[in-house]
Amino acid sequence: MKDVITIKEFAEYMGISLSSAYKISRMKGFPNYKIMRKILIPTEDLKRWLVENSYVR
Repeated sequence: MKDVITIKEFAEYMGISLSSAYKISRMKGFPNYKIMRKILIPTEDLKRWLVENSYVR
């Protein structure tokens, strides 16, 4: 996997809609940064965030 992915790649990776990916990207603590209008997500930070913010019922 690349060091940084776009919001579209994140949506495809997670198997969710693009609108859901944008909603998640606005959550407090979600690892991303913007360059102009493009949202970029560091993959290592994303993996860490997913582990920290997931739970098993």
